[in-house]
Amino acid sequence: MARLKKHFSILYYYTQHNQSERHNSRLSGGSMEQTKVTQKMIAELAGVSRSMVSLVVNNSQKPIHRETRERILAIVERYGYKVNPLALQLRSGKSRFVNIVVSKDSGYQVQRMIEHLEERLSRNGYLVLLSRINPHAEDAPSVLRAFMGFDFAGTIVLDHLFCGYEQNAPVTLARQINRYRNVIFLNRLPVRMKHNFVPIDYGRGVREAVRHLHAAGRKRIFLAVNDLDNGPARGRLEGFKEGLADVGVKFQRESCWNADEFGLSYATEEYRIPRSARIYEELVVNRKADAIIAHNDFWAAPLIKYLKKQQVRVPGDVAVVGYENIRPLCFACDPELSSISLNIELLADELVRLLLAGLRDGELPEQPPVRTRFIPRESA
Repeated sequence: MARLKKHFSILYYYTQHNQSERHNSRLSGGSMEQTKVTQKMIAELAGVSRSMVSLVVNNSQKPIHRETRERILAIVERYGYKVNPLALQLRSGKSRFVNIVVSKDSGYQVQRMIEHLEERLSRNGYLVLLSRINPHAEDAPSVLRAFMGFDFAGTIVLDHLFCGYEQNAPVTLARQINRYRNVIFLNRLPVRMKHNFVPIDYGRGVREAVRHLHAAGRKRIFLAVNDLDNGPARGRLEGFKEGLADVGVKFQRESCWNADEFGLSYATEEYRIPRSARIYEELVVNRKADAIIAHNDFWAAPLIKYLKKQQVRVPGDVAVVGYENIRPLCFACDPELSSISLNIELLADELVRLLLAGLRDGELPEQPPVRTRFIPRESA
């Protein structure tokens, strides 16, 4: 009996010792990434109580020292800790679902932003539901009401169509969304809203591109836009004017080519070659352009291809800059396409930050704009 008791004592010691070693190894970073990270582990690393970790990761409204919050969040980020949103909802009785509203024809960049938003919201214990709506359809208001009828912690509206740049159905939808609590819009709204938004400085990247092109010896720089009836295009034009002013060049109306004036503003495939041909004829042949900043990368890529067919060297004769910085497309171009980045990851960070702050504090003051930025590559 004594020998059996001694055997169990030794077994208990080795079990506890090994558990302690494994736990210490996880905390030291050796294998923590491969195991389930708990709030208790994070608390030990941060030197705080587990309840303090819970307050931070659950976005509590209680006052927490800034340094403590940042220290905990840094550890959460490092080890990829994720809150279980369903368990939180059961415990708190508060919704852990966030609604992301987009239009059905959303482009590549909106899809990228959704991925970033999902990752950041998941890290904070929220699940994402996606509401895809055709803002111009007759039943859009009723579809939107059906989506918004769920109990959401908040809503993020991504597409600028919903922000009312076109003075028709989207404005009505934006006002309808405005009735709900904790809604964050991407970009400034032309109609007065009670909710917060993350503004975008569409012109900053264009301004940087103009300065870069001028420093590289380009003297006749042109901007090609889809139309000037929407905020993003007008923002680019303002940035273009500012860039020219920076380098001492006077803006002339002919420096901005507007596809809408030629009936070539449509995004469908059959307009790709006619638009490139018209830009070549109007800007390169007639106006002797040596640099063109295109409306987006989907304009710039076929334009480069068309210019090369006309024996125009890129960037030797004409430098080409796109917009949106769609990396697979930019790197597939020959030469690689210079472009202007929308700073998608930073926009996602700001949208989530405002949403969580709204849950804690209510409305916030107006936010500074997220700047677009120029990404130089071979084509410029």
